[in-house]
Amino acid sequence: MKARFLAFAALSACLAGCFQDKIAGGSSEVDNPILVAFVDSTGSDFSASGTVSIYLAGQNPALDPYPLLTKQVANVASVKLTARDFVGEAGGDSAIAYNILFLGDDSVGALLQSVTYDPSTGLYTFAAAKVSEIKTTVAPLVGYEGSLGGGDTGLARVFIPGTPFQCVVVDSGFTFDAIPRGTFSLRVLGGDGSERLLKPAGSDQHHEIDSSKPPIDRPPPPPPSQNLTVFAGYDVSLPSSAGGGGPTSYSLYGTVQGADPQDPRLGVKWRQLSQGPGPKANIERPTLLNTRVTFPQPGAYQFVLTAHLLPQKVADTVLIVIEAPQENPVFKAPSMGSRIYAWQFVTIVWEGPKKDTLHLEFSPDGGTDWYPLFFFLPSKQGINNIDWRPVDTTSTARLRLKNTGGTVVATGPLFEIRHASGP
Repeated sequence: MKARFLAFAALSACLAGCFQDKIAGGSSEVDNPILVAFVDSTGSDFSASGTVSIYLAGQNPALDPYPLLTKQVANVASVKLTARDFVGEAGGDSAIAYNILFLGDDSVGALLQSVTYDPSTGLYTFAAAKVSEIKTTVAPLVGYEGSLGGGDTGLARVFIPGTPFQCVVVDSGFTFDAIPRGTFSLRVLGGDGSERLLKPAGSDQHHEIDSSKPPIDRPPPPPPSQNLTVFAGYDVSLPSSAGGGGPTSYSLYGTVQGADPQDPRLGVKWRQLSQGPGPKANIERPTLLNTRVTFPQPGAYQFVLTAHLLPQKVADTVLIVIEAPQENPVFKAPSMGSRIYAWQFVTIVWEGPKKDTLHLEFSPDGGTDWYPLFFFLPSKQGINNIDWRPVDTTSTARLRLKNTGGTVVATGPLFEIRHASGP
């Protein structure tokens, strides 16, 4: 089951020649080396700087993301690997297939798949031929976007076996951002821990699980040393953004305990829970613990944050309410029952939509009689404030706002004014 990764249609001719020019040879020495030579798209020697890593050909990065070996190279045209690099100090007696990955410092790379080493003969096999040297074409890394049949059920990850490359499925889609060009098999790790092969994609880059093949049978992961927990944040109510109910942005902050958030085996995903035909928020990076989300209009939005570290899978939800914009101002200060003092400055605060002009009036008797306090106050969207120093009086007072037409648009709560020392 293979999916072809193409950066551009014009690069297809290059793909066919990426792993050619194999040279036969080999010996039975324990430290028998193999030479990996770097070339460019023309077949000329390529001076490479970066890392060369060895993985088991079928390694699942969601379970075991770390290479058997990593070597740093700097301005070299080839790298020599020995049998000990593949089988380690303990050696072995069975032929095993490996992948050799080069990732350059300048966003280039190459991947050799299924290079087999047989400890009993000391020989390497690549593409059905005995080899002692393999030339691999180094080229710019490419991206691949595909879709997965079966819907977005929980936290599933698509991966390239024998590499560190994996991505979380979001709304049935998945994206590899920077991988070597070539033809690769794909597998999916389901939210239930099952590992399945994917069928080759068509021109629409859509993949289906190959139901004719049984799930991949792997040893179960060891029991966790700590219980995995996840926290999606506290429920919150937010005012809509300026502009009368336009899109509102907010940051989702998730946390995990019981695992390192940077552990590549940990998969996380934000997802909005369905609320019927209501508005759908846009989650900028749903596979990151911390990400921005944009709400198209006021409403109640509920999100679930799922974390997966086999054999554990946990989730938590958070509710975010975007309040509808206020049609009229609302007094915030002085608040109900607050006490202020004559001859001392106090700040009058109101919140609401932008108004061209508002008149502020004051009642010293709780709302029976009203007197102008300020005329022609500009009012902006959101928080407004103005300083006021009341005269010497003792009363239960009130404030209100009128528009230019004389209509009362907001009335504040009752508050107290008490005697204070004169100026």
